[in-house]
Amino acid sequence: MISFPELNFADFAAEDRFARHKIWLHAVIETSQSWFTQGGSLQDWIDAFQIQREQLLRLGWTAYVPEDIRKHVHYIRFGSAARGEDLLGSDLDYALITDGEIETDEATRYLEQFIQGMHGLGFQPCQGFVMGTNPRWIGTEEAWKKRIDQYFSFPNWQHARYLFIMADSRPLYQETTVWANIAENVCAGIRKSSFICWEMAHLGIHKSVAIDLRGQVKTKTVHGHQYFDVKAGLLNPIVHSVRLLALREGVHALPTQDRLHALQSMCVLSEELASNIRSALHFGWRLRLFQHLEDLAKEQPPQDLVCWNTLSEPYRQEANLHVQTAKRLERLVHRTFRK
Repeated sequence: MISFPELNFADFAAEDRFARHKIWLHAVIETSQSWFTQGGSLQDWIDAFQIQREQLLRLGWTAYVPEDIRKHVHYIRFGSAARGEDLLGSDLDYALITDGEIETDEATRYLEQFIQGMHGLGFQPCQGFVMGTNPRWIGTEEAWKKRIDQYFSFPNWQHARYLFIMADSRPLYQETTVWANIAENVCAGIRKSSFICWEMAHLGIHKSVAIDLRGQVKTKTVHGHQYFDVKAGLLNPIVHSVRLLALREGVHALPTQDRLHALQSMCVLSEELASNIRSALHFGWRLRLFQHLEDLAKEQPPQDLVCWNTLSEPYRQEANLHVQTAKRLERLVHRTFRK
């Protein structure tokens, strides 16, 4: 098992926390590079990194948000953090459910400090503004239920997207019955709505795989160079497709690989297709992680665009195979969910 350097932030609120995080991050980069050079397992790295990521998130939450605020809210992780699939460049997307004893405006100042502080600690702010400073993602139990009822009553594509975001959610600390009930109702509502499922399949997933008419990786040109967007063009279509199928079948697991296993066990996916999807998922994670390691080693923000011309020929061939698998899954989802 990989052993990451210890997060030595006993006095985390001290002025030098960013400097200490920088030292820790470089040690993580060196440890990771050594691990993979020696043939270490990607899955072992991901599992071990989730512990570090969660610890850092808890430290930041405690450092930037006073106890007088924290005791009135539950922090809910979304996306890869909820699924246990965070990488070095994953962003910060979360919601808050309050007990009604604090005003949102009262908490906002500290939440903004939290977001800024976590950005300096390796958590990029969510580009879609899915964070507790957005009024849409904070509220009491009653406010959340009212909001969700509105989404189901008027299930346009934007509202459908919000519901699917909530389907991948997990508290940062102890489980809360309130949020567990909310999340279960969201998942049940999605499962019962053929229209919402159709929206995700046809408006969210369809034609999202980065593949051209020849079945090869479709790159994008940036400053005269060809790039493969590994997250948007490979990982997201797989993760979103598997989630949609899992929700339809009533699978409660959050990690994509656990959902894959369940779908295979239920004969929703063949053993061969599930195995190929799993391989494509691991390839995408590895390629994205290696890009993050390369960027961070150069003290640059981690990117999801991989320079196609710098990939070896075997890597390009493998990438072509995996986008074909992702396209096969996309077509399956497109056929499965009809309006």
